[in-house]
Amino acid sequence: QEDSATAIPWLEDSLDIRKNRLGEEHLETAKAYLHLGEANLNMNSPPIAIDLLKRCVVIRTRHLGDNTADTAEAQRLLAKAYAAQGIYLESAMLYKKAVDYARQNFGADSAIVREWELELEQILAREGTTAARNDSDNGKPNESSNSLVIVRPLEVQLLKSQAKHGINSLGAAQYCHELGQAYLDIQNIHGAVKVLESASSVRSGALGDMHEDTLASMLALGIAYRASGRVEEALNLHEKVYDVRFSSYGESSETACAAHQVGLDHAALGQLSEGLHWYRRSASIEQSICGEKSLVLADLYEDVSKALKQLGDVNGSLTWMERSTRVHELNTSHPPTPSHVVP
Repeated sequence: QEDSATAIPWLEDSLDIRKNRLGEEHLETAKAYLHLGEANLNMNSPPIAIDLLKRCVVIRTRHLGDNTADTAEAQRLLAKAYAAQGIYLESAMLYKKAVDYARQNFGADSAIVREWELELEQILAREGTTAARNDSDNGKPNESSNSLVIVRPLEVQLLKSQAKHGINSLGAAQYCHELGQAYLDIQNIHGAVKVLESASSVRSGALGDMHEDTLASMLALGIAYRASGRVEEALNLHEKVYDVRFSSYGESSETACAAHQVGLDHAALGQLSEGLHWYRRSASIEQSICGEKSLVLADLYEDVSKALKQLGDVNGSLTWMERSTRVHELNTSHPPTPSHVVP
């Protein structure tokens, strides 16, 4: 720390000189950011280190790309700074990038890969421990409990899968899909969009757009898009899923689910008559397959009721709400099924 304390003023002068003479975006300026950031990290000043090292990562990535030793070096130092600040998930994601580079260039069994993977495992372990402590200290039994029990293990497994098999592996895509649905459950819409876009892209490239795994991720992504206000994009995805499922399976539960989502998209766009058409289409399919006790059917009846009420048909709305209530009465031991669950 004494060496770093002595070095920091000199490193600050070096950074200023390089910025003035070479410009902010020069690779030598990036090196100065790196050295100053590392010195601040050694002085237990992670917030300052993070700002400096982020600049280095941005400049090196722009000039050199992700797959270089210099960029990996900066990513690893920034990951350490994030960890020192207690931002473990961001730290783990950067460590994963560095591990990917080391694996590709030094081999999976090399000493540097083993060292960096061990550091990644330690970060993931800290992230889980801190999450448990924070949830307990905050006294949040519901959403925090869901986050801890479902979301955080999926986040950890996703990072491990990406580090071991690569970002574009089908195993990672499966975790992205599951994590996306978990994020929807706790209303982390931004996170859901991010991981479901990844799942859809990877599955589409590896399996094709006709595969059911791809369709499931596309359907879930559409739900996330609608929740984030990107309703037109949601409608396009859900219509595509419906068309493929109907042509492949005919009138199935999967097809009914897609039809329901198309109806919800139309309703979100203010196209209530179109939404009503798709709700009834979905309900007809679901009833023919599962009978009147299906809890999914109860949700559909309720959506029909809401649409009719908005269209001014109060009597029709009451009739469909009564039908929804009857279905729930037939399933009194079961709670209603969330409408975003994707089969």
